[in-house]
Amino acid sequence: MKKIKLVVLCCILMLCFVSCSGGSGKNEPVAPNNQNNSNKNANDTSPVQTRDTVVIGIEGDVGTLDPYRVSGNYLSVMYNYAEPLWSYDGTTEGFASDWLLAESVDAVSDTEYIIHLRKGVTFSNGSPFTADDVIFTLQYVKNESNIAYYIPFVDVDKTYAEDDYTVRLFLNAYDKTQLAGLANITIIDKETYDPETSGLNPIGTGPYVVTDYVVNSTLTLKARDDYWGGEVPIKNVIFKNIPEPSQKINALQTGEIDVLLNCPTADVEYVDSLEGISVIKKGSIGQVSLTYNCRQGGPLATKEARWAVSYAVNSQGILNTALNGYGSVAKACFSASCGDFIDDIAYLHDTYKTGYNLELAKKYAEESGLIGKTITLINNGTDVYVTTAQIIAQALQEIGVDAQVRNFDQATVRNMIAGEEGWDVYVAWISNPSGIGLDQVYSQVFKFGRAHAEWDTEMYNRIDQLGKKLLATSDEAEYAELLKEFMTVFQDQCYMYGIVDMMTINAAYDYVGGLSTEGFATERVFNWYFK
Repeated sequence: MKKIKLVVLCCILMLCFVSCSGGSGKNEPVAPNNQNNSNKNANDTSPVQTRDTVVIGIEGDVGTLDPYRVSGNYLSVMYNYAEPLWSYDGTTEGFASDWLLAESVDAVSDTEYIIHLRKGVTFSNGSPFTADDVIFTLQYVKNESNIAYYIPFVDVDKTYAEDDYTVRLFLNAYDKTQLAGLANITIIDKETYDPETSGLNPIGTGPYVVTDYVVNSTLTLKARDDYWGGEVPIKNVIFKNIPEPSQKINALQTGEIDVLLNCPTADVEYVDSLEGISVIKKGSIGQVSLTYNCRQGGPLATKEARWAVSYAVNSQGILNTALNGYGSVAKACFSASCGDFIDDIAYLHDTYKTGYNLELAKKYAEESGLIGKTITLINNGTDVYVTTAQIIAQALQEIGVDAQVRNFDQATVRNMIAGEEGWDVYVAWISNPSGIGLDQVYSQVFKFGRAHAEWDTEMYNRIDQLGKKLLATSDEAEYAELLKEFMTVFQDQCYMYGIVDMMTINAAYDYVGGLSTEGFATERVFNWYFK
């Protein structure tokens, strides 16, 4: 009898233990360095452990940490160890959303500015930050780097340091994008910068310093204890390169990572259903877009032929299928999240107002002689753009146009669009660090010449001059009026066609706070914290 009572008592104790261990019955993911203390014995006097490390899933390791070779998703990495003078995310008036290495700017004129620098800042190697580093950086970017297009109007020969913490900046000409563009120039140390070593061991003024980097695998950062911005809330950061969508979701669900940047749209609903994980969505200046090859003698040489393709674009269907509904149908040829988008340019042209219409597509295809011709749609091989190209090609086939889809890698397709042969429609996304929509479309067609429309001299020159005038306009009311005029003629020529305004979608465990919910600036871990 005593034995039976003992067994029963053990069973009761086991049931009590199970119920105290969590009654949800769901396997709770435990992220690295969680040190969950919710079950800590109240009588335990040992020190309470807290989280000190965040693990972030990203994709697209570019193989270098040099600030002037980093691109794509690795910008999320760079802004944690390197800093520009200010940041810009399109959420505030003016060119600065947050002051970083600069404290303020005085405008002497549209082409002359006095930049007041922050004092007491040091690089991660201990070197003091001064105006000489700013001058050195501008000269390096303009003369040595491959991103001189960020500061095309800065007169580096005339710009000089007035003293250790004052820079007098001169522009060759006023340009609406220039001061915002400087938000993409991270400052390097004049005394020690070496492009041969900065790829693995970068030196910057940011809140973190690189401690380990395994290309295409992991990057480890440690918080500085001498950061000018004060105590860094999260002490250690690990970035994990996870290229496959299924691997991303598995890493998040199992707690291998705490935060996932750029959550795959196909998995957003599932991720949002996971207990303890939230999806953070915000508008993006990126847009799924078509750039037309307008080469003389090509199948899309006339605007009517380009209208035909545009009317064959089922934007809502592409949004639903290729992006799983995350985004919005485009109202113009640049995103409504761009800093200069105004209501007056929404649905200006009938290709946006009417949208998908195969009758009109066939009508203009017949008028332009596109029926029976072959056009080639190229993309970078990413699922979103492959699917988009296939949907458009199918619609064109229905109206009698022989549309072929060809998938390439990003490097190949970028080289192809520099030339006129082998493609007719470039299916991709457009964006621009300045966040100014006019800059995006003007650059695509005029600065980079990707539409190959220069042969249409009269119209091309008219739009080119209007675009240049716009970018040189500092008065906001005048800019809005001229923008409507520009977009009216630009979209009528249909060098480009906007399909879907994209979204930035991140996911994070609820114990991570501070991820941005608006603006287009790249995430900066210094702004995050553990709840």
